[in-house]
Amino acid sequence: MAGNILLYRKVQPSSLNKFQKLIRTISEPATSQRNTSIVIQQFRHLIKNGTLTFHYRMVDISDNPFAVLSRKNIEPQNIESDTAAWKMKRPQQLGKLIKNVTLKSLAYNDITGYLTQIMMFARSSPNIRTADIDYLQIYFASDFTPKLDWEQHIGSNWRQLKNLTLRSYECYKCSIPPLSSMESLLNHLYKLDTLEWTDFLYHLPHPVPNMKNLQVLKVDVSDKSSYQNLKELLQSCRNTLRSLSIRWCITATTDHDPLDLEDLIRELPKLKDFALSYGYEHIFTISSFGEQLETLTLISSSVEGDSQVHEIVGNAVSKTSHLKRLEIRYCKHIEKYMHAILANNKSTLQSIFIASRNATEVVSNLQVNDTRTANITTLGFHFIQDNLQLRELAKIFPQVEWLSLPDFSFSGSKRWIDSESIFQFRHLKGIDWRTFAQLVDQYKLHPMKVQTEWWHQF
Repeated sequence: MAGNILLYRKVQPSSLNKFQKLIRTISEPATSQRNTSIVIQQFRHLIKNGTLTFHYRMVDISDNPFAVLSRKNIEPQNIESDTAAWKMKRPQQLGKLIKNVTLKSLAYNDITGYLTQIMMFARSSPNIRTADIDYLQIYFASDFTPKLDWEQHIGSNWRQLKNLTLRSYECYKCSIPPLSSMESLLNHLYKLDTLEWTDFLYHLPHPVPNMKNLQVLKVDVSDKSSYQNLKELLQSCRNTLRSLSIRWCITATTDHDPLDLEDLIRELPKLKDFALSYGYEHIFTISSFGEQLETLTLISSSVEGDSQVHEIVGNAVSKTSHLKRLEIRYCKHIEKYMHAILANNKSTLQSIFIASRNATEVVSNLQVNDTRTANITTLGFHFIQDNLQLRELAKIFPQVEWLSLPDFSFSGSKRWIDSESIFQFRHLKGIDWRTFAQLVDQYKLHPMKVQTEWWHQF
């Protein structure tokens, strides 16, 4: 039973064939198999750090999708173990153990089979809480092709679903009907990620579903219609939403005035985490990201190009004052605003990540303004070019404990960081493995002083 819990808690079939095999495994067994049990010879319990651990040895196991503990074969230790055994007496269908499922890129050639299997899987896995699935942007008129009804096939079975990621890809240029049957399912979600379904907002029904429980949202804004739908959606979850990610795709060729990004986030009092992805060809207006943000991520999808949008973003981020974490990737001209950003957020900012082709200009600008930040303990700075700049960073950020300095222009083939420059960060506790790989004299770093496994924190 314990092995089944670990095995089936999170599933991710790699092909449609394996998905079908999974469904057969978790489906209801034949009547003659219902009483088959796993015979347990020993059953003890230990409580350590609040975790109940079972130790047992199997002497016989049947090849059926039920895992059963037979109460007569359990060694009673005390009242607690006896109660636990009694609760586990009833047969446990394997499908009920599945809490997390990922279904990606399984059916490029068999759409009908994929949709049919999704319906079967949903019926066999009632306790799904997190799902990442392809919603195929295909709508056939053929009678034999199943039409995926979200409420009937998904929502009515996955009543515990809280976190949903939807993906879509186009095999045919066919329209799909509005997602009118998705409304009741959306009402219960805590997290919705549709960044890989660019026109999801366009297909929402009218009026837009009330998502009063939503805490995390990731969406694309591709036209004025999706902008308006997002605005309505955000109004329904304004009292719960704490994290919002927007990939802005509206270009200058659109026949309307620039839309106001600030108008989307202005009335979200609980919003603490905001991420924005945009390109130089995209247009919007924003004067401020607000005072409530603690984490801000800015990603420019276009390294090349120059436009007013970079100036707009730079001015807006320089007005923040309560950030704890800031991440900036490939945003041009950001060097002109870094001193103001660090100065305005000096009492709260603890973590900063900068990936800029203009890294030299960023360091020079901070050096000229004699910038010093005492609270930043986690620093990621890409495209630094030499040890002189690295030592300047140590002066600008004297309290850094965790450091990441990968330079992708060298692709890890050139070592340039000397240990003396690293030791200028006098409070250093850890570097990531990419930085470690660029050290000229790695042997000089005491293994107890510098850890290389923490890099995933970035």
